Amino acid sequence: MPPSPYLQVTTTGDDREALERLAQLLVAERLAACVQLTGPVQSHYFWEGRTESAVEWQLQAKTREDLQATVFELIATHHSYQVPQLVAVRLEHVSTAYGNWIDESLKRPD
Repeated sequence: MPPSPYLQVTTTGDDREALERLAQLLVAERLAACVQLTGPVQSHYFWEGRTESAVEWQLQAKTREDLQATVFELIATHHSYQVPQLVAVRLEHVSTAYGNWIDESLKRPD
C-alpha cells in the first residue's frame, strides 16, 4: 500500500486570537481541510541559552503532502514567533471517506 498523502501540521502560539485567524486563513486559502485549536497547554523549552516556560495553544491542520511547503510558509509568514514550531506528521491510516473529504475540501474553486 502506498504511503498516505495526508498530513497533520502542528504549530503552537501564545495568542489564541492570532491562531484563530491563522486557522481561518488556512481553511479559506484551501490549504487545510480542517484546523483544530486546543489548549491551553504548558510548554517548557530551551530558548536563547535559557530554559523557558509558557502557556500556549496548539493548532493542528489536516492537509496533503503536496501542500506542506505552502502551509509551512503561510504559518511562518503570519506567526508572531521568530522560530515557530512547524511539524508535519503523516496520517498513516485515513478512512477512504475522510481522505475524499480532505481532497474535496482542498480543491480551489475555478
